[in-house]
Amino acid sequence: MRVLVIDPDKARAALVAEGLADVKPLEVRSAQSFEAVEAELDAFAPDVIVIACDSPDRDTLENLREQTAHNPRPVVMFVDRSAPGLADATVVETRVGLRPAPEGDLPTAGPVDDRPGLYVSTGFGAGGLTMGPLIGDLLAERILATLA
Repeated sequence: MRVLVIDPDKARAALVAEGLADVKPLEVRSAQSFEAVEAELDAFAPDVIVIACDSPDRDTLENLREQTAHNPRPVVMFVDRSAPGLADATVVETRVGLRPAPEGDLPTAGPVDDRPGLYVSTGFGAGGLTMGPLIGDLLAERILATLA
């Protein structure tokens, strides 16, 4: 797995990379800004882009979207636990959009029958904010079990 970590704090970026150490195979590259890595993004072709919530501005996110439009990649934003209130502020600032409800109001997490290799986790509504990490861990375990 190729992971790009964008964080102006080199020590924190190193901690993120360290947290991924059990993922095999793994190649992690770090940059202090999107602009610093933009030219080599296609050559590295990360599977996942990890960004610190306190670092991207609107232009960075727009440039990232444009640069990866031909090959969209998951973008994970993280919050440093040592910054009290940042997670709450991030959620308050970014919570927008429709909340579609699944049939029967039951969430779905797992493989998509007619799309081998595609997994979804959806329909948790507002509960997704609190249950997301657990559901993500469980779904990741299930995916990794299929690769073993």
